[in-house]
Amino acid sequence: MSPVEYKKENDLHIIKITGKSRLTPIVRDGEELFSATVQRAQSKAKLTVCINGCWYGLTDSGKADAFVGHDPVPSADTLNEGFALLGTGALHGHSAPNMFYIAQKLDYTWFMGQGDLTKNRGYYTGIGGLCPLVFKGLKYGDGNLYSKELPNAKLTGEPLPAHKPFLTQRNNNRYAALSRLDNRTGRGGIGFTPTADIVVIAQEHGVGSVSFDTFRDTFIKHGCTNACAVDGSDSVFLWYDGGFKFMSAENKDETQTFGIGIRAET
Repeated sequence: MSPVEYKKENDLHIIKITGKSRLTPIVRDGEELFSATVQRAQSKAKLTVCINGCWYGLTDSGKADAFVGHDPVPSADTLNEGFALLGTGALHGHSAPNMFYIAQKLDYTWFMGQGDLTKNRGYYTGIGGLCPLVFKGLKYGDGNLYSKELPNAKLTGEPLPAHKPFLTQRNNNRYAALSRLDNRTGRGGIGFTPTADIVVIAQEHGVGSVSFDTFRDTFIKHGCTNACAVDGSDSVFLWYDGGFKFMSAENKDETQTFGIGIRAET
């Protein structure tokens, strides 16, 4: 089995899988707590680590159900912002063209891209609706940053073509919003290195004190040239080494339907 390392760094849980690993999206299709879906998926696929997935909303009936009860909301009432591609070829979710995805081919090659995850790119599995942290070695963040002062440089949006060689950070509005939240906000994400090592990092909601920039930079510190954040706050959970390191809030457990599983391969 590929070597797996777990450590706690400041308030961040860090799992690194060195070598071959398989991306397995976790999808709830029914009416049960998502934690039960995760545990069943973990047991069936022998997943090494599991975290939550993309941002999502609820239908009106789903909101009413979540507000008045403590039972699971039907999966059809959860509106995921992004697609999950299963190894069966099934594609679940909704379009989120401004978000990013992480995907894998059957030969274990990893990919990150912007836009909707589709079946016609040769991917075996994937998860979309994610926030970019670093993409092809370029940091994403709150505002465009450049290595030198440039006239008429765009601080947000698409940089001028002549300025792109000097770009050190690309603005992303979702990232900017997340970076302005309290440092105690829950955070989670997944990244991969040029040698296909996988890094999963998570901070429990209300417990940690790590800024979003530090969260991003921790992926880079561990060698990731591509990394994305999942839905944060009290949506974040982390399963590792036989159980949950921490769980999402009760109302999120009742409404979540997408998660990410990674299995270290032999």
